[in-house]
Amino acid sequence: MQMYMLHYFLLESQDPILIDKLYNRLSYCFSLFDIPTSILVLYNKPIYFKESAVFVIPEKASLKMVYSVERGTKTLDIRFNPAERMLPREYEYLLNSTEIVLPVYAENFQYGYFIMRIGQYEKIFYQTAYELISKEIVASLKISQAETEKEKLHNKNISLSEYSDKLNVLSRTDELTQILNRRGFYEEAQYKIEKSLARNLNGLVIYGDMDGLKTINDTLGHEVGDRAIKAEAQILTEVFRESDVVGRLGGDEFAIVAPKMTRKDFIAVKKRLEKRCKQYNDTEEDSFVLSLSVGCTEFDEDHKSIDKLLNVADKELYEEKKRKKQAKGKK
Repeated sequence: MQMYMLHYFLLESQDPILIDKLYNRLSYCFSLFDIPTSILVLYNKPIYFKESAVFVIPEKASLKMVYSVERGTKTLDIRFNPAERMLPREYEYLLNSTEIVLPVYAENFQYGYFIMRIGQYEKIFYQTAYELISKEIVASLKISQAETEKEKLHNKNISLSEYSDKLNVLSRTDELTQILNRRGFYEEAQYKIEKSLARNLNGLVIYGDMDGLKTINDTLGHEVGDRAIKAEAQILTEVFRESDVVGRLGGDEFAIVAPKMTRKDFIAVKKRLEKRCKQYNDTEEDSFVLSLSVGCTEFDEDHKSIDKLLNVADKELYEEKKRKKQAKGKK
């Protein structure tokens, strides 16, 4: 019977499991081996020792498991100093029902100890059973540690990935206006154009340039000029759709990619932009006048390079600026 029990445990221990799941298996084995009481203490870190050296008990450990044939198994995690007492103060009464202390060890490392009372079988049986149990606990601790390290690495990789994503967003975002900067716009714009064309959808590339920003900066200061740029960016994000790509190319220049938008739609958009700028000028107490000139060109299968499309839209923008100056001169 004793050989059978050891054989059974040996077969079970061929399949190491996490330490938290090992306690139930140990409980069954304690019952099977006629061990009335068993208490498991594990050190925070394994202790390395040599046979010729004096063993020093560490100062940090945890009471992990209390088993008794009457009450079954109770798993715990009570930290205490084993150099001062064998068990936490509130559990010292358990020492009255125990007989021996056995180390949990493997090779030259001790991981903790058992305090237990043995049953009816021969001591050689318990010695063999204890060694098997000790090895299984160590195997489970190593698996648990490996899983913990794996989880830490996974979380670290997630954190690094999230940090990388944040850096990527920051590198593509205009610090002043919080819309896409030149790099971000070029990437998103080209992607949006190609994605739209893949769905047989044309659209417009729009180039915008603020009117009079240099005068604002020269007369009122760059802080006021920055406020004007932020206000214009806010208006653009309000007027254009969420599906459109809006970015600041630098200075007073803005650009938009608007899938499915036609030149007829563009006329209506220009009016909305003019209306919003007027509303801002009428309601805000800023000393500058907000105004934007825009030009556009259509993208299609034959015209899909964002660089070339912006150049064409810029020429139309120039004509718009020219007309405004002429109209202002006539006044």
